[in-house]
Amino acid sequence: MKKSVVILSVLLVCAAFGAKVYQSMDPPPVLTFGPGGLASLRYRGVQFLEYGDLRVSHVVLRETTGRTFAAPAEAPLQVDAAVRTVTRKYPWGEVEARFTPKPGRLNIAMTVRNRSPHVIQDASYEPLALHFPARVTEYDGATPLVGHNDGDPTVISMSWPSGKLVLANDDVERPLISGFPWALDKPANATFPVRICIGRDPMLPDVLPNIDRPIAPGASDTYNLSLRFGSSEASVAKLAGDVLHISRRASLRV
Repeated sequence: MKKSVVILSVLLVCAAFGAKVYQSMDPPPVLTFGPGGLASLRYRGVQFLEYGDLRVSHVVLRETTGRTFAAPAEAPLQVDAAVRTVTRKYPWGEVEARFTPKPGRLNIAMTVRNRSPHVIQDASYEPLALHFPARVTEYDGATPLVGHNDGDPTVISMSWPSGKLVLANDDVERPLISGFPWALDKPANATFPVRICIGRDPMLPDVLPNIDRPIAPGASDTYNLSLRFGSSEASVAKLAGDVLHISRRASLRV
């Protein structure tokens, strides 16, 4: 019995080491930056970037009286290629996207800083848009491919004949609408923005929940997403197993 336990332990260690080696063999995506933001996103020689200029769709501020109003959504772009950040600064605050390439994935940290005397109640951002090598299988031409991370983790698969990409919300315990809301090139259905929303997004269906994640005056919030690249045979569980595991662990705690 003791010998069996030792053998099993060795096998588990080898399996874990093997998984680590496999991950380390995946190349990181290659990024380049220019005055207009993220200028290129290549993985295994394939260009996936449609645009990377950090677009802010809308921002709604709430006064202490409860009155809401739209804040300016246009601001100059600042790029720091050394730390891989793209930033827009507004009278009400700033929005920053930090891109960090890792083996087989791209981490995206979106930080919003509220420098106004009002609460940021609703907001929608697009740190980048992707162009896939071919039509995305999961998209039916109408239904947004988004998740809200409330009850189930946001893990969205985008596949085509030669590969697969998974968008994951790495903060499994905090609600956030994120995903690919629509194709920009219908009916080809190969180009999609990555959209992140709190509160309500007027461009998305009303059936999605209101994301109650306000940012108080003087506070900030960060949304951590990742893009995981794989082959057409790779399963979602393989590409985003860490997120699914954390989500299961959180469910057990509840």
